[in-house]
Amino acid sequence: MKIVVLGLTVTSSWGNGHATTYRALLKAPARRRHALCFVEKDVEWYRNHRDLPQPDFCKLLLYQNWKEVRRRVLREAAFADVVVVGSYFPDAIAATNELPQHGRSPVVARDREFLHPGEEILLADTVEEVISILTGLTEQQLRRIGEAARDRTLQQHTADHRANEFECIVEASSYTETAQALAPAIMPPELPHQQTTR
Repeated sequence: MKIVVLGLTVTSSWGNGHATTYRALLKAPARRRHALCFVEKDVEWYRNHRDLPQPDFCKLLLYQNWKEVRRRVLREAAFADVVVVGSYFPDAIAATNELPQHGRSPVVARDREFLHPGEEILLADTVEEVISILTGLTEQQLRRIGEAARDRTLQQHTADHRANEFECIVEASSYTETAQALAPAIMPPELPHQQTTR
C-alpha cells in the first residue's frame, strides 16, 4: 500500500508533539512494507531545530510554497492508496479542496474513547476536581489506575495497533468502492412487480 501523509512535521520534534507521534505511526506501516511519503512545509522554526532531517522510514517531501509543490503532491496522491491530511498541516484547506478534484477524498475519523474514565484514566475539568482526585485516592488506587492504563495501551493502542487498524479501514473502503462500482454490472435488473389476482 502507498500512503501519503500531509502533516505538520516529522523532521523536528522542537516545540510540538506531532513529530514523535508521526514517527511512531509511520514506522509501524513501514515495517509492514508499505510505501510512505510525508509532505511537510519547510518553515524556519522547524528547519533550525531538525532532529531527524532524513527519516529512513518514509520519503520526505519538504516545500516552502504550496503553489510550487501542489503538482508534485497531487502526483504522489494520484498513485497513493490513501492520503491523510493531518491536523495543523499549514496548507490543509488548499489540499483538501484540490484532492477531491483529482480523485482523492479526505477521510474524517471520529474521536473515540481509548481509556475508561475512572478505571484507566482520571479526568478533571477544574482545579477543585484535580485537588479532589489527588487527595481523595490512595497511592495504591492511583498506582492501580496507572497500571491499568499502561496495560490497555500496550494491549490495544500501540503504533502497530494503529497501523493494523488503518490497513483494515483502507481495505474496507477499497472493497466498498469496488463493490459499488461493480454492482450495476453484476446485479440483474429489477423485475417489475407482478400483480397477483385471486
